[in-house]
Amino acid sequence: MGPEGRNSQDQPTDSDEPLLARIERAHRQIVNSVLTELAAAQEPSRIRELLDPLPEMLSKHFADEEGPDGLYDGLRAIRPSLDSELKSLRGEHRRVLEAVEALRRQLRELDQLERAEDQEERLGRIGGELSAFMELVRCHERTETRLVADTYYLEEGGSG
Repeated sequence: MGPEGRNSQDQPTDSDEPLLARIERAHRQIVNSVLTELAAAQEPSRIRELLDPLPEMLSKHFADEEGPDGLYDGLRAIRPSLDSELKSLRGEHRRVLEAVEALRRQLRELDQLERAEDQEERLGRIGGELSAFMELVRCHERTETRLVADTYYLEEGGSG
């Protein structure tokens, strides 16, 4: 079950849900659910369990933002001056995916270390990188949310 007490069967399917609502739902799921649980996770196995589905989840989400007729195309159509900022956000998408893959790889390698001291040292480094990853995702999401609000609600005079 998700954070609102609903299971995935209760969630709208991608084809039923408007793009902006789907993106906002993904932001809530990633930031409010996954990152909150990652911040609280102590055991490497739990961290790995939370990280493992992220590459696919993030890739789908980024496709909604970057793809043809995606969020970024809509923002650019209203405010062409956003082109440089949207290009930067695309680059952040790549960095987010690279960071999550690096974390997953490091957690797999952790199991290969024989000495407990080596595992503790590596786990400490992973914790620092995990914190940096979570801050990158949160900052990225705040930037996108600001762009959407500024564009759709201020530029377009939306009543959302």
